[in-house]
Amino acid sequence: MWNQIWNLKVPLKTKNFVWRAAANCLPTNHNLRTKKVELNVLCPTCKKNVEITMHCLVYCPFAKGCWERLGLNFLVGSESSFLDWCTRVWSLLDAARVATVVMVCASLWTSRNDLWLSIFTFEDGVEHQTKPADDFIKVNVDAAIFHNRDCHSFACVAINSISLLLSVISSCWLSVFQFGLAETIGVKEALS
Repeated sequence: MWNQIWNLKVPLKTKNFVWRAAANCLPTNHNLRTKKVELNVLCPTCKKNVEITMHCLVYCPFAKGCWERLGLNFLVGSESSFLDWCTRVWSLLDAARVATVVMVCASLWTSRNDLWLSIFTFEDGVEHQTKPADDFIKVNVDAAIFHNRDCHSFACVAINSISLLLSVISSCWLSVFQFGLAETIGVKEALS
């Protein structure tokens, strides 16, 4: 399995990510807690299950929705480890589809990190949660432009005054806008 990971036709940082995920070395909330980091072990996306690698990348409702939207929901099995899941995925799909699955996993991890960071602000090395006032909703929007692919993407995260995750959306569009316009489209989508 390890050789298959390093032979993938994906960027090196993605190969490194999959290797760390398969070795259970990602800094999930559960793994951080085992290293004595005091934090809530629940998934920052669904806030219902302990955040382990398999939950974050496969079983979380947000991840399941991504797999379903891509027509790959048959990949959501019952494995308890990401390494076992990868072994099954490699046995079911051709190399190009495996590369797609790996890139989706990396994107799910990036979305999780963006969400986690959007809930906190950092001042003088100390993190502070910023949440909206009572009866308000905070929506964080970010966008990226990929000129070499003629597309842009955005992600939106909405939380309420008790930091409960209300919604997460992301999308990639085949068109290039100025950065401010790409974020504006993200805001429009968040409000619709």
